[in-house]
Amino acid sequence: MPSLMKIGLLSNRVTLGDPEKTVSELLALIKSHADCGVLVLPPHCLGGKVGKLSTNQGWMEAVAEAAQSLQKAVDLPALILGCYDERGEACYRFFHRGELISEAPLGEYRLLDMGDLRACLYTGGSSRLPFDLGRLEKEGIELMLVCEQAPATTVSRERRDEVLKLCSRVLGCRLLYLNGGVGDTSAPHLYEAAAADYFLGDKLFSREDTMELVCYEAMVDPAIIKGYKRTHRLPFPPEEELLRLEVPLCNEASFAVCADPYLPEKSGGFLERLFSLQASSLAVRMKNIGVQKAVLGVSGGLDSTLALLVCQRAMDLLGLPAQNVVAVTMQGFGTSGRTYENALELMRGLGCTVREVPIRDAVLQHFMDIGQDPQKHDIAYENAQARERAQILLDISNQIGGIVVGTGDLSEAALGFCTFAGDHIANYNVNVCVTKTMMRKLVSHLAESGRFCSVSTVLRDILATPISPELLPADETGDIAQKTEEILGPYELHDFFLYYFLQYGLSARSLQFYAQRAFPDLPEEEIKRCVKLFLRRFVQNQFKRSCAPDCASLTEVNLAADAFSFPSDCSGGFFRGK
Repeated sequence: MPSLMKIGLLSNRVTLGDPEKTVSELLALIKSHADCGVLVLPPHCLGGKVGKLSTNQGWMEAVAEAAQSLQKAVDLPALILGCYDERGEACYRFFHRGELISEAPLGEYRLLDMGDLRACLYTGGSSRLPFDLGRLEKEGIELMLVCEQAPATTVSRERRDEVLKLCSRVLGCRLLYLNGGVGDTSAPHLYEAAAADYFLGDKLFSREDTMELVCYEAMVDPAIIKGYKRTHRLPFPPEEELLRLEVPLCNEASFAVCADPYLPEKSGGFLERLFSLQASSLAVRMKNIGVQKAVLGVSGGLDSTLALLVCQRAMDLLGLPAQNVVAVTMQGFGTSGRTYENALELMRGLGCTVREVPIRDAVLQHFMDIGQDPQKHDIAYENAQARERAQILLDISNQIGGIVVGTGDLSEAALGFCTFAGDHIANYNVNVCVTKTMMRKLVSHLAESGRFCSVSTVLRDILATPISPELLPADETGDIAQKTEEILGPYELHDFFLYYFLQYGLSARSLQFYAQRAFPDLPEEEIKRCVKLFLRRFVQNQFKRSCAPDCASLTEVNLAADAFSFPSDCSGGFFRGK
């Protein structure tokens, strides 16, 4: 089970010019967060900014007494707070179990050894961060603590946000931000309490308040940060002695994990961008090779539906008619009435050229040729249908001078849930960087957007249809008998595994830990089963990805050849049974 680090950010409310009263209130606040391994407080947290009074002897003595009383009362593993030195200069002090172990002036970087993390405290203000990123990248910084007391303006939040996102992305680190000043003077500036949490350019948390204090506890997994640096070849910390803070690790039961790490909270813009890039990539490929027609198989399922929408949009970009998309439905032994009718309604509603090519007779002839018993529903029975469909699409594309557009998605590529030389083959793939989870949301978004009004009803029914390759005969009621998620487990779970496996290189044990936090309603045994299944299938099916068709690498986490590859005959023994 991964060991976590709990870091508390406390932007306390100060009583301006009264360190004693400020500290009495601060003590209660600190005790309410005493389970944190380290607590970080903002600059000037003991009484506010007092300008020239900071060098007055009376002020300096009051701050010193307040700091001493705080030091005696707090027995935390690590405490980092803004204070004043003996010359009245603002500084930061580092305490371990109530003992002062170091001091650093404001406006500087201070590198820290926090046990499992290489950390950096920066108190020079968020507006100056980008100028030192090169140095910090070489230092292999894994955790960045940015503390300041910056004035609030109409644009301060947005500008700070831009800088901190950039910093966390460039360094490949977790970045925790803290701003102080609530209760401080309102002239010539107004201050607001703020805490924020960033990782790899994404904002995980943000809160600001001009009237009340702001507190935030961040659960940090060192393995996630190190895994990202390892998988993305970012610099690791050099061997050197640093100020060491003994921060205990914990296994926090309340640690929350997002079940859909691919999509940001407000995903509408992301989905629009993804769809636009899919269509543009196909349009560029067609223009570059001089073809004007696209061929694809349409089953009435989710993957081919998105691919068809992408093809239609690509034709718009190229100024070509919708009829240049040749959509082929190929009924086989497992095709249900629902998916067949949905496929026809979708193709006709979009104005495509519709072709129907039943494959039953051709496959039965093939069975006769190779000596396959049609009543034996084994892997040969299933794959023969997929390969027959691939042959039909490739031959039609030769007839009309077009290209075959692949419909398979990232989830299927990861699990190898496709037929080698069947749906695995195409001239160009448009969905292969999109997980099944993302695809559901994207098709739903497009259905509700109003741009596909003629097929919005059928799009909703396709979204409600169980996912299936439809290679086995329907059940006695004519419904789909072969349901993929009953075989593999929930796609949401496998997509989750894929993200954390590719992005952070997590072990099977860590994948299970994170999944249990993200999917609390799933039984632990089911998650454990799916982890093993995912890892086994992921390694065993690399040979399909090694010879996959061309595609554009459109998403950050994908399996395009230039993004993630390994030998097709690799053993998965390194995680077996763990």
